[in-house]
Amino acid sequence: MTLRFLLSRGACADIAEEVAQAAWAKGWECRGQLQRQNMIGTWVNSIAKNMLRNRMRAEQKLEVLSEGVKAGGPPAVAIDMKRILKRCGERDSKILRGYYVEGYTTEEIADQVGLTPVTVRVRLLRLRRALRLQLTAKPVAAEGLAQAA
Repeated sequence: MTLRFLLSRGACADIAEEVAQAAWAKGWECRGQLQRQNMIGTWVNSIAKNMLRNRMRAEQKLEVLSEGVKAGGPPAVAIDMKRILKRCGERDSKILRGYYVEGYTTEEIADQVGLTPVTVRVRLLRLRRALRLQLTAKPVAAEGLAQAA
């Protein structure tokens, strides 16, 4: 039922299956929040819809991050996320990965890394600027990104 629901929302089969499984796992973890037992399918579908939305947002954010590279830098496909994340400090790497890859909100990331949501947003802004400069300019020392953030 959840798989069909996600397919009807435009998700491809692989993503729909992955999100459906994750939604049912999340539903199981949060089963204490379910108020009406007879509405479990609808409830899990709403979880799945939100997860699919978050995933799509994360993909759009990655596209936005790579737009700075398109003007004179290497093609967006050539961006090596592992290399970028290695240039960051551990906390900044968690922030970038959480926001752009995993699709977490700044509030969720703040809880994970022990910062306030405002601090996470400021760090994201600074990291984006530093990454854009590094990806469009000549190679810079690896510590340049950590210092910029």
